[in-house]
Amino acid sequence: MTIRSKAMGIIVRYLAILILSLFYPVLNAILFFPTAYISYGVISLFYSASISGNMISFNGAQIELIDACISGLAYLLLIVLNLAVEMPLKTRMKALSISLTAFFTFNILRISLLALLFSSGSQLFNYFHIFFWYFGSLIAVFLIWIFEVKTFKIKEDPFISDIKLLFKNIKN
Repeated sequence: MTIRSKAMGIIVRYLAILILSLFYPVLNAILFFPTAYISYGVISLFYSASISGNMISFNGAQIELIDACISGLAYLLLIVLNLAVEMPLKTRMKALSISLTAFFTFNILRISLLALLFSSGSQLFNYFHIFFWYFGSLIAVFLIWIFEVKTFKIKEDPFISDIKLLFKNIKN
């Protein structure tokens, strides 16, 4: 692969990152319904529940799913990390599918666990809610990315490898 084609690949990947970042609200909106309805389904396994808009009611409790609950920025970070390294398209699609599915599963379990703790009146709810609010999604993204790096044998560092390649070839 020539440096010219590698440079074009870098430009395309970073334009995709820019465009996806600009459309973050759309990403969050797309993720809202599957997140809300599958969370509702999990909660319904334990309690008689109903859902209306962004509110899930169950066991005398009501939770409101806001943008932060959907964690769209965490999905975006996984996509950005994936696009910030060079890899074949087939590998990229497989890696993205696995990482986004893993985070989606984590998020559903997180929402469901917090909902169940909240409805039971557990003192643990506040601790877990604060932990997940500040650290949980970031830790999940980090662990998923490490899994992705190991599974797909990613050798490059996001962003840094591209910058080094460009500077090295600018000098030449």
